[in-house]
Amino acid sequence: MSDDGKRISRSKLVLLALVVILIIDIVVRLGMTRYAGFFEPDGFFHYAVISYAITHGLAIPATLNLSGFPVHNPVSETEGFYYLTIVPWLLLGKSLSYYTIMRYIPVLFGILDALGAFFLARYLIKSDTLGLLAAFFVAVSNGDISRTAALVYRGDGFSTIFVIVSMIFLIKGLQGLNAEGSSIRLKRVVAYGIGSAFMLSFASALWNGAPYAEITYMLAIILVVVYGFVSARKELLKGTVLLTLTFFLDYLLVHAYMAVKIIRADQALTSPNYFLFYLPVLAAGLIAWAIVANKDKMAGLAGSAKTRAYFMAALLVTGTLAVLVIGGGYISKVASGGGLVIAQNGLTETIQELQKPTFGFLFDSFMLQLFIGPIGIALFFLFSRRIENNGMALEGQHRWIGTRMSTAFLVLLAYLATTLYLQLNAVRFNSLLAVPLAVFSAYGIYGAYVLVRDIKKKGIWLKYAAIGIIFAIVIYAAVFSYISSMESVQADGINSQFLSAMSWMRNNTPAGATVLALWPDGSVVEGWAHRTSLMDSVGGQSGTLIYNFSRFLFNSTFNSTYFYKAGKPDYVVARPYWLAEIAGIAQEGNITGNAAAPYGYTLMSSYNKKTEGNATVYTFTTSNANLQINGAALIVNRTASGAENATAYVHTNSSTQYYRIANIIFYNITSMKAQLLSANSSLKLPNYTLMLFYSGLNISGATVLMPSLPESNLFKLIYTCASSGTCIYTGPDGNVTLSLAYINSDTRIYKATYS
Repeated sequence: MSDDGKRISRSKLVLLALVVILIIDIVVRLGMTRYAGFFEPDGFFHYAVISYAITHGLAIPATLNLSGFPVHNPVSETEGFYYLTIVPWLLLGKSLSYYTIMRYIPVLFGILDALGAFFLARYLIKSDTLGLLAAFFVAVSNGDISRTAALVYRGDGFSTIFVIVSMIFLIKGLQGLNAEGSSIRLKRVVAYGIGSAFMLSFASALWNGAPYAEITYMLAIILVVVYGFVSARKELLKGTVLLTLTFFLDYLLVHAYMAVKIIRADQALTSPNYFLFYLPVLAAGLIAWAIVANKDKMAGLAGSAKTRAYFMAALLVTGTLAVLVIGGGYISKVASGGGLVIAQNGLTETIQELQKPTFGFLFDSFMLQLFIGPIGIALFFLFSRRIENNGMALEGQHRWIGTRMSTAFLVLLAYLATTLYLQLNAVRFNSLLAVPLAVFSAYGIYGAYVLVRDIKKKGIWLKYAAIGIIFAIVIYAAVFSYISSMESVQADGINSQFLSAMSWMRNNTPAGATVLALWPDGSVVEGWAHRTSLMDSVGGQSGTLIYNFSRFLFNSTFNSTYFYKAGKPDYVVARPYWLAEIAGIAQEGNITGNAAAPYGYTLMSSYNKKTEGNATVYTFTTSNANLQINGAALIVNRTASGAENATAYVHTNSSTQYYRIANIIFYNITSMKAQLLSANSSLKLPNYTLMLFYSGLNISGATVLMPSLPESNLFKLIYTCASSGTCIYTGPDGNVTLSLAYINSDTRIYKATYS
């Protein structure tokens, strides 16, 4: 076969492999399509905005009339974020519903991320194998999937491909320079710089958090400036100055988008403080270029690589200190992690995606890439020239070590450093880290294989052993990702029963009705029930409203004052799922530490049943040994006449025996009604409560409630009021009667009547 024929056959194999990878990419992102709605509450809010735009001339509203009451909350996401659904809906001739497009369009961006990684990786080494490995690692990365799976409508996932293309343009601009630096090449540098700036601005037009990529760009320039100065590459330094100048176009474009309201919220780095970052980068490039261009005249500063390295280190330290003195407070704020992206709201303590990641979370997100990625960086530092030379040592080169520094590597290193920093600050940024980590992981596997492939002492077996290990890693990653996809469930307790309740609300309540619900549930109220919610998970994260609602939920009195201060909502939504969020609800109401302890509960994980004579004994245990209660018991006695009586006991961590407790709540999961059985108050028993869930004669579970929880409004709305059908709140402003209007196993909807 001719060389041309071999190249064609190889191209077909590469294309076939890439198609297989993209099929895997799609499959592992479709796991949640068995559910209705969206992955998390935010998606329902965005659905409400898009629904409004579709019915109002395609204009994104300034405020969403379903969010907040009596003052509606502003829509702060970018217009591009919403037009990503509206434009395809129009282009497809409305043949697909915008609901369907909104649910599936994230998968398209998952495909684009994998394709982008394929081309990005090939700038390290022009190898299709390396590109395919990078594409595969993105395809199966749970980090990337977290924002590009079906049902996940988040700007993080939409912006990544534009950041990838921007980095590619930056790399091509840097690679367009040679020792002579002809004017044609410099024009190409400027063209790629402009293209990169446009890509970054597009990312900002899709997601308010995209400014992290601007930091990535500037960090990459700094790394290249250091490399160019130490290696005395005059034309490369000239290129960094040109790229820095053209990069300023991004700043201008973002402000233009802000002026016409395409970007609505203040992004990071849009204030004059932007120049605290930009000007030092530009100055460093100019100084380095000037010194290297005149190194013969400035031998004291640029006479040798060692001297230049010392000078650059001193310049960076001095410049950093100067910037910190001038704008240290702002730098500290931006460098807080979330600030590098965009200013966050005041609920950072209880929003799970803003918590710092654990190792378990990182492993679930990236699997073996956590370990392979650093290996890839080390291999590039030590053996890049040998790996590029297909494993062979060059003449005069050490048998093993041979390093080839490249601008592509420095750009990718900056990309990894910025996204890794964000990831270590908050779990939500795993999709941003996914691509650069995948590229370095691909290089780690590829480089290791090239290095061991031709070791003669072990013969051909070492080569096939390496292939076997790579194959095992690939299979493991694909299977792990597929299982994770199939096990994925919707966040914040969203389920079919909750959506059924919201459908009932949409069809059976007045269009202008206002609804009081927990803030994440409020977004589902807006998007699925099309009713106005006082609070939601996007625009309605009002610290004051949430604080007051939390205090009301933990109050034990039937006081109507809160309802009047909250604007007299027409309906109240309550869910047993709120108990799973009780710690966060308490924290938002500043009910923490010892004050929160009486409102806790211990879920029993298993029980045993034993009959002794006329008594049946149920013993319950919990798998969480860190809680105050580690066991409970229920004894049911039958008298000769057939009557039954029950007594309950708990076992605490501080005791070796069971204590009888005051109250038992029997909750029928079929009728969804609770019945309280209280012991004689004169016995002065500990006032824990054993709550039993049963259907017919079968007990399905149990929970031990701490003393204050059953008396709280939170518990009353979930169980007590729903069981009686009505609760009356009284106060100086008037009475409020909550009448049960709808109930299923997940959701209670009350109609509020004001006297």
